[in-house]
Amino acid sequence: MIIPSSKSLAPPIGSPTRISEQELIRCVSRIRHDTTTGQPISFLGLESAAALPDWLCRIEADLKDSGIPCAQWSDAAILFLDGPVNMTMRGQRRRRIETGLYLWPWDDFKDALRNVLIDRGEHFL
Repeated sequence: MIIPSSKSLAPPIGSPTRISEQELIRCVSRIRHDTTTGQPISFLGLESAAALPDWLCRIEADLKDSGIPCAQWSDAAILFLDGPVNMTMRGQRRRRIETGLYLWPWDDFKDALRNVLIDRGEHFL
């Protein structure tokens, strides 16, 4: 059972540590698309746990540059995931919200993502 802590409770939208869902999507779109041409920018796929360190390095750099508050990096990162991993992480986020955990600390998210990839039969190096 997940027990809410003050660390996981969401600050109000508009605070320096939280932006609206619409603004979050706009920020992610600016990472994923060239602002001049509108063309998609290639982003590393996450096919295995072995690819996780490179994926995290790239996404952390992009999220830092995007202006997305660290408290929402987990929500933004889910938008970069594809297929079953995306669905699994969305499900985990939904369960966290249902128990009152509105924020997903970045380190906890990374651990959960690593575990999902390992559970899929991959081997983390």
